Amino acid sequence: MLKFLRKYNKVLFAFFSVTLMLTWLVPSAIQEFSQQSASSNAVWATVGNGETITMTEQQKLARQIKILDVLQLPMSKELGIAGNPGQWYLLVREAKQAGLVGGASDGKNLMQKIAGGEAKPGEAMSQQSMYLLSELCRAGGSQPPMVYETLAELSGVARMLNLAGSSPRMSETRLKSSAQNALTGLSADVVVISADMPLPTNDPQPTPEQVENLVKDNANLEPGKGPHGVGYRQTEMVQLEWFVLPAFQVRDQLANDPRLSNVALRKAFLRNPTSFGAKIGEVEPNFDSFKDQVRAQVLNQLTKDRLNEIVKFIADQSQLFTRTMPKDGIYAKLPDDWKSLPGLPALATDVAKQFGVSTPQVETVGPTPVSNLASMIGIGTATSDRFGTQPTPFGQVISMTKELNPSETRGVLQVGVIGPPLRAPDPSQAQNNPNQPRTPLTSDIYAFRVLQATPAHAAVSAEEVGKKATDDAQKLLRFAVLESNMAAIDATAQQKGLEALAQEYNTKVNFVPQIRAADMKFVQYGMKMPTAISGLGEDAAVVNEIVKRSLAIPQGEFANASDAARTFVIASPDKLALVVVHVREVLPMYAEDFNSLSGNQRFRSALSDDNDKIKLVDEFSFKVISERNKFKQTKESTEPTDASAPTPPLDPVG
Repeated sequence: MLKFLRKYNKVLFAFFSVTLMLTWLVPSAIQEFSQQSASSNAVWATVGNGETITMTEQQKLARQIKILDVLQLPMSKELGIAGNPGQWYLLVREAKQAGLVGGASDGKNLMQKIAGGEAKPGEAMSQQSMYLLSELCRAGGSQPPMVYETLAELSGVARMLNLAGSSPRMSETRLKSSAQNALTGLSADVVVISADMPLPTNDPQPTPEQVENLVKDNANLEPGKGPHGVGYRQTEMVQLEWFVLPAFQVRDQLANDPRLSNVALRKAFLRNPTSFGAKIGEVEPNFDSFKDQVRAQVLNQLTKDRLNEIVKFIADQSQLFTRTMPKDGIYAKLPDDWKSLPGLPALATDVAKQFGVSTPQVETVGPTPVSNLASMIGIGTATSDRFGTQPTPFGQVISMTKELNPSETRGVLQVGVIGPPLRAPDPSQAQNNPNQPRTPLTSDIYAFRVLQATPAHAAVSAEEVGKKATDDAQKLLRFAVLESNMAAIDATAQQKGLEALAQEYNTKVNFVPQIRAADMKFVQYGMKMPTAISGLGEDAAVVNEIVKRSLAIPQGEFANASDAARTFVIASPDKLALVVVHVREVLPMYAEDFNSLSGNQRFRSALSDDNDKIKLVDEFSFKVISERNKFKQTKESTEPTDASAPTPPLDPVG
């Protein structure tokens, strides 16, 4: 026995050691496992009619929120999703109940939209999508199927919020009332007394102090955005010089080029006959049959190449002008006497000498608003290809000028420096004349230089604004007089009629056959456009008031009502005018019209106002959505235990 123990003492020692360890560890492991199992199955919250949510499900929700945190969604912060598993659970629950949550493919599609990029041949998704998937898996400590499920639920929640936010909350009774106010029409005689016209007596004149105060109060408001439509913020202004080199001039200059000789043209034709119209496989095509077409195509190519050379020459000369000057960041520091340095006239001369064309004539324009540049003939339609993949219009190029304080700097452009060359169609080729011969090549070259640039700014004084400020001040004074005389004007209209009133104020009576708060032709497409009244234009407040006062007359008594009862005056502060109305006939809303439109969502949206729209932040707040779903949390939320786990292996197909 002792011999046996001595021989196997190490094996026996190892066996009894393991047995002893198991004796001590197995009970505690079983106990710990039981505790974890009980913890994971513990109820975290209840919802609806007693439906339970376990701690395991809460852990999953917490991982999903960490996935959403990577996307930095605005709605996550607005609706309180971040750090609140209960809010996310309830949003997903309502989206699922509405049937708006799709499957894993929906999540994949959303991820690819967020990531962008295109998948290479043979790959399941783009590199950007693979990177985003990796980041989302790492953040949530999850495998791709969990990520796809989360994104599919996110897509469903977004659909639900979009539908809720775009749907007005309006009862049928409220809808009928709004429709009656919008669609009830009337025919009427209308007199518009505008403050644009002098008053018949005692026409007021503003004092310099009144004009200055008006400008001061509205100095930084955009034109038309201030009270009564005033506003004196000064727009961007530029003065510039420019010249054009027409493409047809370059084409004519190349007409006698040696490369257009018969020998050269024949060689060009024989190199690739099919490019000039010959049939594929035709043996020894006849050059003489295609000579004119060959000449035209070769000349077009020569002209295109020459125009590109001129564009490069202009760009190089512009860089040479500033190459030796000191720099201020990306811009050149121009000397004080920069106007005396060679400018655009010198460049025009150099272009003529270099390429044998007539010297372009330099023209000067401005100061003019940058917004008006697009309306200039020729250069207004020009574009530059130096600032991205898409051509940049001339007006946008000018708005990048340093002195205009641009919001974005995609190119170096400053006062005194020749700008990038531009290309634009020949304006003479834009005529709609079918008999006018057109050449395929119509891209003219433009060169320009900004001489002055004034950024947008608040008006400094009435002198800067000019006559407009004086005119506006006078209109406001006239309107104040008209408003104070509304009772007298109303009495004149009722007693003497609209014709007498119109003669007194040097205006006229207009018959409007239909006045409605919403035009029937447009309201079905979701556009609530009131009837435009001659002399006033569109004023929804005035039209609504006209309809309201007309409906206040009992319909049974309307036909027998006196002219005075159907005549009234309405002020239009926005248009600085009084509107005198004599209602002839009320045109009711018919049931057929309402029934045909009531099911139209656009129609409902057009009739709703901001008070009818659902406020998502309130409607889907955690408090409101919890009460709606009878959600009660019984345990505190915990962080996912494996949220910081190593990145799981990716399975894009998952």
